[in-house]
Parts: sequence; C-alpha cells; structure tokens
Amino acid sequence: MVESRSIDNVCYYEYTPTTIVYDPDVDGFTVARADIPSAGRRHRVILAIVVTEREVIADRMLLQGAIRRGRTVLEWLVEASRPRGGRDRRYVVLLRHPR
Repeated sequence: MVESRSIDNVCYYEYTPTTIVYDPDVDGFTVARADIPSAGRRHRVILAIVVTEREVIADRMLLQGAIRRGRTVLEWLVEASRPRGGRDRRYVVLLRHPR
C-alpha cells in the first residue's frame, strides 16, 4: 500500500520500489503522484509520473533512482500548477522524456 502525506493542500503519494504501480496500458510504472484539489474542492488535478519499462531497461535505471527522479519532476510540476498573482487558474504541462 502506498503511503500519502499532505503538504500545502497537495496530497503526495510516497512510492517505494515495493509499492510502485505497473500499468500495462502504458507498459510503465507510476513512480510519483500528487493530487491537487481546486479552491472549492470540487475538482482535482492528478499529476502522475510514469516511467516505461523500456526506459528502466534501456537506462539500466534502478527503481529507487527512477522514484527519486520522478519526485524531482513532480515537485516542479506541482510548483508550475500553483496559481500565480492571485488568480485561481492552473495550467497543466504534459512532458514526455525524449527517447
């Protein structure tokens, strides 16, 4: 089971090598995730970092390293999604690691 913690209205999921989730639809592992509710809590944005099995094998990446890199990217995405200048608008940026 994945542990979670809330910081500044953001729910972070603490993945470990034994709790990462494999998704056969994308042939990859979810290594980092954060849920960000809207101001009225009617909606939420879910940010998930997925590393494909191919990337893990090609880069000879250890799962702990993939989780660490995923958390770094996730932190950047959480900051990028925060409202700026008193506005409650949030922008979602979709990134894909180049092959």
